[in-house]
Amino acid sequence: MWAKRFPLPDFDHVNLKDYPWSPPTLLTSGEALDKVAELSNGDITPGCFAVSASDLFYENLNIEGENRHAILCVTPKIDIALIGRSHAWKKQRLTIVNSLEPDSMEILVDWRTARAMSTRLGPKEGITIPGGAWYVIVTNIISDKFIGNRSVIEQDTDTQSSGRNGFAILSSSEPEFSDFHDCNLYASWD
Repeated sequence: MWAKRFPLPDFDHVNLKDYPWSPPTLLTSGEALDKVAELSNGDITPGCFAVSASDLFYENLNIEGENRHAILCVTPKIDIALIGRSHAWKKQRLTIVNSLEPDSMEILVDWRTARAMSTRLGPKEGITIPGGAWYVIVTNIISDKFIGNRSVIEQDTDTQSSGRNGFAILSSSEPEFSDFHDCNLYASWD
C-alpha cells in the first residue's frame, strides 16, 4: 500500500558506481564573485565551479566535514529545469543559495530525502528556477548535522532529452567508495 501512496522516481544509479574522482580545485569567494561579474557582463559560458566559503557561511547552514564546499553554477538568464535524485543509505540534503555572504544569503532550494534509499530528492518532476548565478551545497544528514559530500561536476551534459544543454552535480557521502549517486542535481535548459 505504501508504494502506491509514495511512488519513487526511477533513477539509474548503477552507471555512477566506481566513478572517477579527484579533489576539486576550489575557487576562493573572491574568484567566485569575479565569475558572477563576468556573467553580468556576458563574458562567461555556462558552467560550474567548486568554491570554498567562510566558516560563518557553513555555520549558518550547520555544515561540517572536510569535504564541505559550495558549487557556483553559472547559467544563461533563462528558466533552468532542476531535478534531484538520490540513492544512498544516509539521508541527504541539497541546498541552493544565492550568495556566499552569510548576512545576505537566501535559500532558494532546500531538498532532503525523506528516508534512506529514497530516490526522491525534491519534487518528482523537478522545478524551474531563474537562471543566473547560484550556489549548490550537497550534504548528508547525521543526527542534526549536515556533513559535506564529495562532488563531481559534469559539464555540458545532455541531462534530460536530446538537444538540451545542462550540467550534473554528482555526489558521494561515503569516503571509502566512489559511488556518486547519493545527492545529485541535474540542470537543463533549451
